[in-house]
Amino acid sequence: MRQHQNSGMRRFVLPVASVGLVLGSQSACTAEGVTCQTAHGDFAVQLTLTTGAGECAEQIGGWYGVQTYSRPRADGRPDFSNSFMAIKSEDLGILVDDYEAELGEALDPTNQPYSVGDFKETRPSQDLCEVPALTGAKKVFPPLPAIPATPDDPDTEEDETDPGRPDVPSFTVEYGWSNMKFIVSPAVLGTVFTADFTYKRDACTATYQAVGLYPAVYCGDDDGNPDDNLCAPEANAALGIPLGSGINPDFKSLIKCHPDLLLCMFEDGKLPNALK
Repeated sequence: MRQHQNSGMRRFVLPVASVGLVLGSQSACTAEGVTCQTAHGDFAVQLTLTTGAGECAEQIGGWYGVQTYSRPRADGRPDFSNSFMAIKSEDLGILVDDYEAELGEALDPTNQPYSVGDFKETRPSQDLCEVPALTGAKKVFPPLPAIPATPDDPDTEEDETDPGRPDVPSFTVEYGWSNMKFIVSPAVLGTVFTADFTYKRDACTATYQAVGLYPAVYCGDDDGNPDDNLCAPEANAALGIPLGSGINPDFKSLIKCHPDLLLCMFEDGKLPNALK
């Protein structure tokens, strides 16, 4: 199986109906031109540390769900001149899901696990759409009691040993985004972004430079090693790759399989010209 089975987008939940928003695709090129937007779905995001040390300085990136929302006009149709975007980490979504499953209730309802921000302008400038500031994503995780170890039952055939776990203290996780810039043109409809990213865990803070690429494509081979062939936009039947990656073919010479993320990503120091 060559496809990643977990998806940040499946954990990306924004209460569209309750806040009166419209989710919809915008046309690539109309008589009025391209409007600011993002690709809709899973992005591969690479994080490069700029400041910080300790546990919070160990982030490398992963899968992130990204979406554009348009506030409605009076007639209910989406107003593409009044749009904003939202982003959520799969890692944070999984952590929230795991805690809620154990607690049997919603976790920290006063804080949201996603960030949202308005586009600076309705239309791109020099093929860029900026989102200068986004709301912070934050979750407070309560303490969990210890689970005692369970020894193996010698009367059963399978090893049922459970090592248990010690007490898990309460902790808080925060994600911050700023200076986000998407390439938006008829050829690249919001499929690449850069941003400043801040990660906090309790008193520990680290900052990163973030690069995002859509679609997120898993590029590990059957042994979990990076395979650049899986990042190619075209299929390769000779290598057993029946479908292309879906990544913009204009980026073909810039993309490799990231050895740690096992996601297709721009090589270090290589970005599309609009972001240089």
